[in-house]
Amino acid sequence: MFSDENNAEENAKILSIIHKNFDTATVIMECIAKMWVKREGVEKSIQQTTVCITNNLIKTNTEQ
Repeated sequence: MFSDENNAEENAKILSIIHKNFDTATVIMECIAKMWVKREGVEKSIQQTTVCITNNLIKTNTEQ
C-alpha cells in the first residue's frame, strides 16, 4: 500500500493539473479511511460508477 507521503504527492499532482488547465473548477474530494478500503477492497461508491482508476489515469469504462 502507498504511504501517506506518496498519497499526498499524488493528490498534489492531480490538483496541480486541474489548477493549470481550468480557470474555474470546483473540486470535491472524498476521504476514505484506509481500514475501510482494506476491508471492503474497493469503496462501494466507486463500484457503482463506470470509473476505472489506475495509477496514472482516471477514465470511464466506455473509454477503455
